[in-house]
Amino acid sequence: MNCLQNLLKEPPIVVGSRSMRRPAPLNLAPGASTSGAESSAVEVEKSDVYSTNMTQAMGAVGLYVLDSWSKRASFPKLEAIKLATADILTGLSRNCITLKWDNGSCSSVEISGLDVGWGQRIPLTYNEEKGAWLLETELPEGRYEYKYIVDGKWLCNENEQITKPNADGHVNNFIQVSRDGTSDEERELRERVTGPDPDLTDEERLMVREYLEQYVEG
Repeated sequence: MNCLQNLLKEPPIVVGSRSMRRPAPLNLAPGASTSGAESSAVEVEKSDVYSTNMTQAMGAVGLYVLDSWSKRASFPKLEAIKLATADILTGLSRNCITLKWDNGSCSSVEISGLDVGWGQRIPLTYNEEKGAWLLETELPEGRYEYKYIVDGKWLCNENEQITKPNADGHVNNFIQVSRDGTSDEERELRERVTGPDPDLTDEERLMVREYLEQYVEG
């Protein structure tokens, strides 16, 4: 708990005049990791480039994510930590999505990734009327990567969005989930916090600290 304790022991931060909505307590649902092949060494190297402030705030959120999702083998991951931070700052809403695999000749279709991580699989249900395998689920706002597992083979759906190849040459499907009524300010904040070079303002760090303080005191 060192990271969380250090964050909470910092002196008070003077908050600017810009007002922000402080979300009520919520159950965080982290996003999927960027790739099942990423090693912990790569993640550590990425975390080293974060500023001290960002590392403290993200690390504290990571501890909360790990505590809430301890049964998920793929957490804590950098993407999950960034998504959890964005959820704290903007609030959390869940949105219905449908993913489809058009092939009636296979015997089983599953999906890995999304919000359950690469270590778990979600089975799709075959719809005879549509002649396709379907998954209907709810996801918080954010970007999620996933891959289909068709009769045991890991495949991308060419009819859905595909990521650019990573350093190992792997690609995944991905979906960008947006809630209705998201303001431009919230969208910009989420993109900034979950992007490749995330950064937090003093006011945002204070909001994260106050939110996490509820769970330390509890």
